[in-house]
Amino acid sequence: MVLYHQQPWLPPQYISIDEEANRFQACVHALRDHVAVLNATPRTNQEPIAWQGVLQWIPILNNLLDVQENAYRLEDVLTSIHVLQCIVFNTSDDIEIQARAAQALASVLHAHKHRLSRRFRDEDGMLPAEEPQNSDVLQLCLDWRPWLDLLLSLMDDPPPCVEGFVLSAVRQQSLLKVVASARRYFAPDAAFEIWRLLGPSVESVGYDQARAYDALGWVSLFTPTFCISSCEPAALNQLVGTWIEGWKRMPNSPPWNALWLGLLSRAAKHDYKGAIDWGPHLDVLFTNFIGAFDVPVGAATSMQATTRSAPAKAVMHHNQNMSGLHTNGAAMVASLLRARPEDQRARHSVQQTLERLRHMASLIDNYFHPSNSGKWCRELSTWTRSLVENFMRQVGKQGANPPPWFASIEPTTMTAFVACMTPLAARGQFSKDDILSLTCVKALSSLAYVAPSAVLPLVITRFRTAVESQTATHQLAATITCFSKCIRPILLSGWGMDSDGESGVQLLAEALMVLLPGIDANDEQKTMAVMQLYTTALSSLPMLAQAGDEEATARGAVCLPLYLEEWGEEVLGRVLALLSGLDSGLGHRADAAAGRGGSVSSHAAGGVGGGGSFLTAPGSFFPHLASLLFSRLPPESGAALAKRAARFAASELLPGVEQAMGVLLHAAVEHHPEVTWKEGVLPLMLRVITELRPHAASTPGHAPPSPSLEATLCYQLGLLRQGVFAGAAQAMLPHAQQLMEVVDAALAVPSRPVQNAGSALLSSIC
Repeated sequence: MVLYHQQPWLPPQYISIDEEANRFQACVHALRDHVAVLNATPRTNQEPIAWQGVLQWIPILNNLLDVQENAYRLEDVLTSIHVLQCIVFNTSDDIEIQARAAQALASVLHAHKHRLSRRFRDEDGMLPAEEPQNSDVLQLCLDWRPWLDLLLSLMDDPPPCVEGFVLSAVRQQSLLKVVASARRYFAPDAAFEIWRLLGPSVESVGYDQARAYDALGWVSLFTPTFCISSCEPAALNQLVGTWIEGWKRMPNSPPWNALWLGLLSRAAKHDYKGAIDWGPHLDVLFTNFIGAFDVPVGAATSMQATTRSAPAKAVMHHNQNMSGLHTNGAAMVASLLRARPEDQRARHSVQQTLERLRHMASLIDNYFHPSNSGKWCRELSTWTRSLVENFMRQVGKQGANPPPWFASIEPTTMTAFVACMTPLAARGQFSKDDILSLTCVKALSSLAYVAPSAVLPLVITRFRTAVESQTATHQLAATITCFSKCIRPILLSGWGMDSDGESGVQLLAEALMVLLPGIDANDEQKTMAVMQLYTTALSSLPMLAQAGDEEATARGAVCLPLYLEEWGEEVLGRVLALLSGLDSGLGHRADAAAGRGGSVSSHAAGGVGGGGSFLTAPGSFFPHLASLLFSRLPPESGAALAKRAARFAASELLPGVEQAMGVLLHAAVEHHPEVTWKEGVLPLMLRVITELRPHAASTPGHAPPSPSLEATLCYQLGLLRQGVFAGAAQAMLPHAQQLMEVVDAALAVPSRPVQNAGSALLSSIC
C-alpha cells in the first residue's frame, strides 16, 4: 500500500516522506521506552495487566507500516524489530498481547526484508557484473533458539489456562508466521545446529513416528536457507545428503514428503552460487515428484495402494506445511535448471534434470488428453502452473545477460524446457476441466515470451484451424483465448518481420475481422473469448489510425491493415444486437416489483443493480472492451460510435441487460461527454421527466405507477445515474436544473424502487 503523501502525481510541496519517518521514529521510541520500564521492573512486582499498555502503540505501528519500505530509517526499523521481539518473549501469559505483537513483527520483517538482507541489484534492478562483497552479510541477525524454546513451551507443553481453541490457534498461527519470516535472519550455521539438535529425532521415524514427524516439522520451519550459499560446500553437501537419507526413511507418506520438499525446495531456490550438487539425488527427487500424482495406472484406481498419514500432534502443529507437494516439487524443478557457466558439474546436473523431466512428461502426458479427465486434473493444473510460473520468475530475475557468478538458466536449457512443456500444455488446452484448460493456455502464453518460434506456430495454426473448421467448434473458445494471450508475444517478437510470411500486425488485423461473428448471444463462452481477444488487442497497441494517416502515425499511432471505421461500427453493431438478444423484457421485472414471484429488484439498494448478465459478471472483459472501443480508435470514429451508442441507450428499453447497458453508456460519456450528453443523456432525461410528472404526489389525481412502468422508470433512472456519474462537469453543469427536476419528481413518486433510484441519482450528482 502507498499512502497519499507518496503518490507521484502530487505536487512536490505535498510530498512529506520525512514527516512520516519522524512519526514512525516517535512511535518506535515511545514503545521502546514503555518496554524498557517494564523490563526494569521485576516480574514479581508487576501488575497482572502491566503489559497491556503496549497495545496502545501496536495499531499505530501497523498503520505506519503501510508506507513504502524505503521511507523509514533503517535504525528505526531495527529498533522496532527488537522491541516487538522482546514483547513476544515476555507475554506468553497474555495471549492477546503476544499474538498482536507477533503479527506486527511479522509485518515489519516482511515489509523490510530487502533492506535487512543482501541486495544484489543496482538501482536499475540489474545484477552487477562482479559479485558484491559481503553479499551474505545481513543487517539483522536473530537467534533461532529462543524462538524454538518459546514454541515448544506453548505448543508441546502448553501451560494450564482457560483461553479457548480459537485464541490458541490464532496465537499459534501468528508465531509460526513470525518464524517463517524471521528464519531469513538466522545465521547460516543455524542449519547445522538445528539438524544436530533435531536430526536424531527425525531419524527415529521407524519406531517413534509422532516424535519424528513433529521434529521434522520444526526442522522444515526453522532451517534457514537464505544465506545457504555462504556455507562451506563440502559440509553443505553432506548435510543435504543426510536430509535425503532421512527423507527415504518413510516412503508413501504425503505429509512426510511435503515437509521435506518444502525444506529442499527452499534450499535449491536460495543456492544462487550452485554450491549444492543435486546430481546424486535426482533419482530420489523425481521418484517422489512422480509418486505425488494420484493418477490411475491401467485398470487401477487413482489412489495409492499404501499411504501413511501423519500423527495427530504433528498435524496440529505443522498442518500448513504438510501440503503443497506439487507446488514445492515444481519450484524445485525450476531451481534445478540453474547453473553457473563455468561449473561443468552443475551443467551436467542440469542435463540430467532435463532428461528426467522429459521422462516425467512422457509418463503424465496421457492424463492431459481431453478424453482422459478426472480428479487428477487439478493436480496436473497445480503442477503445470507452479512449474511455468517459477521458471518464468527465474528467467525474469536473471535478466537477458546474467553475470557468471550467478547461477542462471542458459538459453539452451530454456529452449529444451519449452520444448518439453509445450506438448503437455497443447494437450491440456482442450481439457474438459476448465481450470486445467485455462492453466495450459496461460502456460503457452508465458512460454511464448521465452521461445516464440517454438510456441507461436502451434498457437497460430490451431487458431486458424478452429476458425475455419466446421467440426471443431467446441475448441474455438479455448483457441481464441490462447491466441488472445499470445498477442503481446506476437507483437514483441516481431513475428513474420524476417520472412515473406504474414506479419504480426497483419495477423492481428485478420483475427479482428474474422472473429466478428463470434459475438453471439447464443454462445456465451465464445462471446467472452472474442471480447477478451479484442480487449487484449486494443490494450496492446497505442492509438490506432487509419491507413495513410501520416500525421497520426507521427504521433505514435499504429496503422492496421484494416478499415477501422467500418470495423468499429461492425463491433458496436454486434454488441448492441447482443444486448437486444440477451434482454428478457419487462415481464420478470414487473412481476418482481409487484411481489408476484421472481427475485426482488435490486433497485431497492439504489443504482444500476438489476438486469445482470454474463457481460457484467466478475472477470468479464466487456467493460474494458467498451472503454477501449471509444478511446483507442481515431477521435472521429470514437465520437461516431459514442453517438450511436447514446442514441441506442435513449431509444431502446432493455431492462434485462441494465448493468451492461449502463457500462456501455458510462464508457461513452467518459470518453466523449459532449456528443453522448447531446444524443443520449438529455433525451433520456426529458423522457424520464415526462413519465414521472403524472405520478408525482404533488400532481392532482396522481396514481401510483404500474409494475411495468415502475420497472421502466428504474431502468431509465439507472442509466441516467451512469451518464451523470461518468460525465464531465462542463457537460453536466448546464443541465443541473433539469437533473434536480428529475430527482425531485422521482422522490415524489409513491414507489419505493423509484424513490431509491432517484436517491442513487442524487448521490451521483453530489
